[in-house]
Amino acid sequence: MLLLQEPWSVDMEPAALAQRIAVLRSIAPGADPAGHQLILLPIAQPGVLPADEFRQLFAAASKQLGVFLAGAAAITEAPTSVHIRCLLADPNGKIVIDSAKRTPELTAGFADVAIASSAGNEFAVAETPEGRVGLLAGEDILMPHLARAQVLAGAEIILNPSRELSDEHLAVRLKARRARGYENLAYVATCSPRFVTVNGQNVNLSAATQLSDQWGGVITVDGQADYLAVDLDIQGLRQRRQEVRANFPAIVRTQVYEHELDRRETHTNDNISSVEAWREAGKRRAASVISTKVDNYSVALCQHVVHQSRTPDELVPNRAKNLADALDLAGLLSKAPDCKLVVLPEFFITGPVSPLGDQLADHAERIGIRIPGPETQALAEFARHQSVYLAAGCFEYDPDWPERFFNTGFIINDQGELILKYRKLHCGDVMGFLPDTTPGSVFTDYVAQYGHDALFPVVDTPLGHLAVAICFDMNFPETFRALAHRGAEVIIHPTSEPHNRGRQGWELGRHARAFENLTYILSCGHGGEYFGAGQTTPTARARGYSRVVDFNGRTQVVANGPGRVALPGTIELQALRRERAKPARNFLLWDDPASYRSFYGAGMGIPNDVWSEDPHTNPYRNGQQIRAVIKRYNQRQVFVAP
Repeated sequence: MLLLQEPWSVDMEPAALAQRIAVLRSIAPGADPAGHQLILLPIAQPGVLPADEFRQLFAAASKQLGVFLAGAAAITEAPTSVHIRCLLADPNGKIVIDSAKRTPELTAGFADVAIASSAGNEFAVAETPEGRVGLLAGEDILMPHLARAQVLAGAEIILNPSRELSDEHLAVRLKARRARGYENLAYVATCSPRFVTVNGQNVNLSAATQLSDQWGGVITVDGQADYLAVDLDIQGLRQRRQEVRANFPAIVRTQVYEHELDRRETHTNDNISSVEAWREAGKRRAASVISTKVDNYSVALCQHVVHQSRTPDELVPNRAKNLADALDLAGLLSKAPDCKLVVLPEFFITGPVSPLGDQLADHAERIGIRIPGPETQALAEFARHQSVYLAAGCFEYDPDWPERFFNTGFIINDQGELILKYRKLHCGDVMGFLPDTTPGSVFTDYVAQYGHDALFPVVDTPLGHLAVAICFDMNFPETFRALAHRGAEVIIHPTSEPHNRGRQGWELGRHARAFENLTYILSCGHGGEYFGAGQTTPTARARGYSRVVDFNGRTQVVANGPGRVALPGTIELQALRRERAKPARNFLLWDDPASYRSFYGAGMGIPNDVWSEDPHTNPYRNGQQIRAVIKRYNQRQVFVAP
């Protein structure tokens, strides 16, 4: 595949466009008569072309070259309707993808481009020699649901013609594209011009052309180069999609999110025909997501080392040790007068219990604490005494769900009151090795008992709107977007992460989640485990690396490894709220479920209520539910078997 940074113009003749592409194609590494059959152009130079002329230009150029040619340009189909349109033409000159951009030009600086009034088939997929491709232009790739829908439509490669300008957010926008590749097991090919011509003058741009892979890896182009030649391992990607482990497109609980999308108000932009119109609409909407209460404050992430149980009989005695150690660590920073929030990691009471097996219903009461219960009472007393809010993640036993335990995050306020309880939506349970219950597994009964709002709780406090998501949730941007749409400003992320190849993707996710939702991410991991009373050195399994990521997706502070660490950070809510008031920065304002909702109601991902029956029989053993989804995806051509 060839990604061309060479700018192109809508007023070029097809022969001139084809000739320029042919020159670059002839010198690209690995070029041969059959090489580089898929070519991606950036969004065209400023200028507007009638839609039919754009289609004719691409059809003629692709036919002359004998290649698949993709790109995007500002087009008009009516005097008052100017929008970005994406095309893919095949070697015979047939237009095989013709779709509209669904978000305004929030970063590319177009003066007169808004959202298409008629979208058409925005998630079309075409077969090419490189693999199955879809098109999402510009900022559309930064909308997580649009990327997910494109993959659930069958795309293996998401082509992203763009025009990326140089600003303070460029680096994290490119990082977010890498996160899209990882969380969707897809290639993401972004093509941006190396300069733009304005009033006859060329203005150089930062290098933004890149190829992201399914591991979050990236190949970039030098800023002065005209092209980037890449060799895709599509068979390797197809093999990866057949694997159970961390297969996010197969694991995603679309039916849980389907109900959330039904609840959310749909914002339509069909009547917005100018930048000024969408700016004014954005200002009106921004008022609904801005709070005005709080001053800045500091937080303490307590990267805790736990006493790990080797047998079920050790679980209850170890609770007291872990609780005492956690509160001792929390006391180091919570005494500071500006410290208002203390965060403890996932599993801080028990450590992970997966070493005990995948059939643990008989031990549910020993694995999980009661919330409220003796342990949370001790935490409440600490919070009240120190005048801090306290958040943590642990296994929970709820008598309403006998012989089950949940992976639960909670928040206690500075008066010692339990104000929020969140139960992890996505977990390693689906891979069969961590047999906790998630709300989706018992969805019908769960929602009947607690209501749908219990799935995505957000609490309004003097510290801002707080929410919790846990560990593996990080790989599912839908959860964070749902919390942000409910007002979350600070998302607390208790986590426990081992060393492995996927850590790069998780780190990308932290930055993408913060940036795309304009929220702080407080990611507090546990720093290791002690096995046995005599062990004084923790194991090397836990990765640590707790961090605060600010609302612009930048790392504010990080613990550079595992171990016992009290990590201070700062929350600047007034700055966050000022940023949310900018329509061009607040992507929440342009998130329209109507454009992708159907993919969340089409029987994709892990179905609900899989474990609504006998708690002793784990239906996820050996990843059998994921295997069933993969088989279904292969049959429906969502995935292609290698």
